[in-house]
Amino acid sequence: MNFNKKMNNFEKFYAAHKQEVLNMRETLAEELSDEPEALMSQARKVEALYGRSLFLLSKANGLLDLAEWERLPRPSKLMTVLDRQSSIKSSCAPEKEFRDIIEGIVNAIKQRVMLSQSLLNFHRDLYLSQPHLKEERRQNEK
Repeated sequence: MNFNKKMNNFEKFYAAHKQEVLNMRETLAEELSDEPEALMSQARKVEALYGRSLFLLSKANGLLDLAEWERLPRPSKLMTVLDRQSSIKSSCAPEKEFRDIIEGIVNAIKQRVMLSQSLLNFHRDLYLSQPHLKEERRQNEK
């Protein structure tokens, strides 16, 4: 198995998905709407990113594992276990950083979806607690 080829795969992976990850971050940075219909649309948009972000996280984890294995220093009398661990961490910093960014996006998506659900429940409860709103809506639909 050629691990140098795998390292080139990380560079290709990063180049191919950097903009996609930036777009996900921009989507998550958008403020949630106060209007239920717009909020629902935003929640659907973010929820659609969830599967894709999990796929990217899985790929990034695999590439990080390969990089750590490839760059694992051989045991020597001059290098302690801590030295070896530090060497691995520092040599795999780009892979770990990109993986951590994607992992943060996955967590942010989960939080955004839960917040959207809570806000939609609030709007539903508000609507149900005010009968005159239901009547106005029925009249507007006619």
